[in-house]
Amino acid sequence: MADDKIVARHDRLSNVGETRFDWQHYIPLLQRKPGALRNGAPFADMPEPLQRLRRGLLRNPGGDRVMAQVLAIVLSAGLDAVLVAVELALESGPPGKVSVEHVVNVLARLNAVPAPPTAATHLKATTPPLADTARYDSLRGHGSADDCLPTAAVGRFVASADRPPPWTSLAPMLLEPKPSPSASRCPPRRKASPAWTTRSASASS
Repeated sequence: MADDKIVARHDRLSNVGETRFDWQHYIPLLQRKPGALRNGAPFADMPEPLQRLRRGLLRNPGGDRVMAQVLAIVLSAGLDAVLVAVELALESGPPGKVSVEHVVNVLARLNAVPAPPTAATHLKATTPPLADTARYDSLRGHGSADDCLPTAAVGRFVASADRPPPWTSLAPMLLEPKPSPSASRCPPRRKASPAWTTRSASASS
């Protein structure tokens, strides 16, 4: 008891000189002194998965701090959930390679909300959607690349009743007296070089 509040509960021991520890009470202390994991008597009573993880991590430099961070998850996630996560992490690799992030990721997968099943329906659309690329011409407006099409490209286009040529939208633009605002954005066309003919300098007699 401390200030009329229960700090911890311990079962009464009947044997003389018997000592019992609750290792979870020392988890906050480990965050400041992780070296206590090496020879601390309270941590000898930890469950077997945590003992295996501790023995593997303490072989590496800084492993005591990693183990202290793993034990700190017990305070928020619960002992049972951490034991399952540690067992799954130990199955995927050697104990010395287990990290705090690995245990946290396993816990997140265990606590993830399952995705809802796909709802099957027999409903069908009465009007199926049709691909209409001509509507993009209205979004581009004036200054589209259609007014810069060469004559050869116009001749190769095969028009049909349901597929008008893309440059038909330019007809109102061609009737306007002022020049198109996209004229300045069209790349300049390269002029063809004149064909020069050479004649022999020597005249036939």
